[in-house]
Amino acid sequence: MAGRRPRVLPVLGLVAALLPLWRPATSDAADAYPSRAVHMVAPWGAGTPPDIVARILAEHLSPRLGQPVVVDNKPGATGTLGLAEVAGKPADGYTLAAVAMPITVAPALYPHLNFDLVRDFVPVGLVGWSSNVLVVSSKSEVASVPELVARLKSQPGQLAFASGGNGTPAHLAGVLFTQVTGTEAKHAPYSQLPQAVGDVIAGRVDFMFMTSIAAVAQIKGGTLRALAVTGPHRIATLPGTPTMAELGYTDFVVRDWTGVIAKTGTPDAVLSRLTRELKAVLQEPAVRERLAQLGMEMDAETAKEFGGLIRSETSRWSRLVRSAGIKPD
Repeated sequence: MAGRRPRVLPVLGLVAALLPLWRPATSDAADAYPSRAVHMVAPWGAGTPPDIVARILAEHLSPRLGQPVVVDNKPGATGTLGLAEVAGKPADGYTLAAVAMPITVAPALYPHLNFDLVRDFVPVGLVGWSSNVLVVSSKSEVASVPELVARLKSQPGQLAFASGGNGTPAHLAGVLFTQVTGTEAKHAPYSQLPQAVGDVIAGRVDFMFMTSIAAVAQIKGGTLRALAVTGPHRIATLPGTPTMAELGYTDFVVRDWTGVIAKTGTPDAVLSRLTRELKAVLQEPAVRERLAQLGMEMDAETAKEFGGLIRSETSRWSRLVRSAGIKPD
């Protein structure tokens, strides 16, 4: 009697019946995300440019995600306190960070951080750029960059520039300015940025580099005078203000930027959802108008390109910090 053939058909039938019910766990996670509030950490204080941008994003992301997006301010140590908190959370997309250019300076200022900016975080997307603006008090006799350079050269080390502290964009731009112009100036760091701006307005400090998000309102209000912008081209909100490159300083390009990152290990499907929703928000006319009023330019960079920007900026500012011997406050 011939041996019996294995009875595989019922088993195959069972598998076929079950296959439509099976989906990868990552798909389930993406379909369920988000099932509760998403927190966006702004590693700087309330009212700062990254905080303002984070709140605009949160307002418009919430209805798209179907859950509240809550902005949590965690200021301190050039943004590293806030990022340390994000690094300590689960990699599930429920804790994000709204970051800006200064965070790429932090590794050079604080070499013993318990996280790695490149290794421990992944980009969600770049929001946009904002140029720095070189300003003086509207009461100042200085009306142009050549006049400021001439005064600095005639009084070496006597004039001062303000910033919100060591390693901030205003500090780095001031140091770079003295390097490319061959001048000397004192650095006047402040623990509170509004106080620094107030002293420039009053003429107690000679000049300052400010992000356009903070500078435009003061310039249009008549309390500050813009001498130059530090981006690669003029900005729409200050069309009459030349770039540093136009004035002959072709290597002087300093731009702030804001973007969103998540913790490394966040499921790919969740990251894709966040990137997609962020990109959609940035296409909304109301959002574009509000960010443009702050002097911010939108950008079409991909998340991967944003990751490359973080790496290149970290390298660039680390070199400047080391060459200038900049130390944290």
